Amino acid sequence: MANILSKTGITTGQSVDAWHVTQSIDAFSGLEAYDITLSGSFTLQNGTEGIDKIAVSDATGSITFTGSYSDLANTTTNFNSFTSSYNTGSFTGSFTGSFAGSIASASYAPNFANTDLTFDGNRSHNIGGANYLSITTDNNSYNESFLYMTSSESQFGYDTQFIATNPQGITFYAGSGDIKMFISSSGNIGIGKWTNLNSKLDVSGNAIISGSLTTTSTTNLGADLILHTRQIGDLGAVSPIMNTSDCIGFYQSTGPGAGIITLPTASLGKVIYLIRTSGSGGGSVQGKNSDLINQSASITLPPDQYQEIICKSDGTNWFASYASSAF
Repeated sequence: MANILSKTGITTGQSVDAWHVTQSIDAFSGLEAYDITLSGSFTLQNGTEGIDKIAVSDATGSITFTGSYSDLANTTTNFNSFTSSYNTGSFTGSFTGSFAGSIASASYAPNFANTDLTFDGNRSHNIGGANYLSITTDNNSYNESFLYMTSSESQFGYDTQFIATNPQGITFYAGSGDIKMFISSSGNIGIGKWTNLNSKLDVSGNAIISGSLTTTSTTNLGADLILHTRQIGDLGAVSPIMNTSDCIGFYQSTGPGAGIITLPTASLGKVIYLIRTSGSGGGSVQGKNSDLINQSASITLPPDQYQEIICKSDGTNWFASYASSAF
């Protein structure tokens, strides 16, 4: 058990014994173990014997500041000067200076923050200039989860699947680290491309839309628009049911049969083109279940070759019109 500095025997008018003085020398020189409690301020002066000379004598020691300490503001302390592990200690007061030293080469550096960190308020860490902050789960190999930040960019993700941000925009990487999507700082979105984005959505490659596509202004379909097409067959032998994804149906009617084409369930804005490619036989088109077409259960298909019927839905029923020839 450590000793405690004592005033026993020190009274006015009495002799001062040697131990009254040497106990303080022994305590502050480390010759003997003493528990020392300071109730006032403790100031370390800068110089050759300043803050750099603080040392913990064993691995279980700790340094605890219970008040405000700001004397580090103008120093360049190297925390490798600590002679033993100090990660069991704590700073319980406020700190207004900066840690300008390095812990990277210290033997205890890997354990500097080896437990859960709990923050009860706002925290900030300045990494300005050419510095960077990197957090990885595989010792900076970046083959697992990682977070990387500099003053001009940040990245986070897993291996080659990650998101990068900089003043130009947000880039999404996937696969072998290829750019899959880019959102520019102006708000344009590129899928499969990241340069020369000329509209709010710019897609390089094929796109499949399984739901409705609604436009509120002029729509330029372009020369490369491909609608989902179905070869229905001869209505003399089949009575097909159109799929929701179908947009164009080609059919024949060469025999005496009178097959029926059933449209999918009515959905707002859905359009289906039915085109007779050959034959002059009979046939009709109807809605599915109780859906009507032109207020009837079914209507007759046009008899002429290459003639088409255009079926449009208002979300409840179907409405059809005839065209003179296929488009």
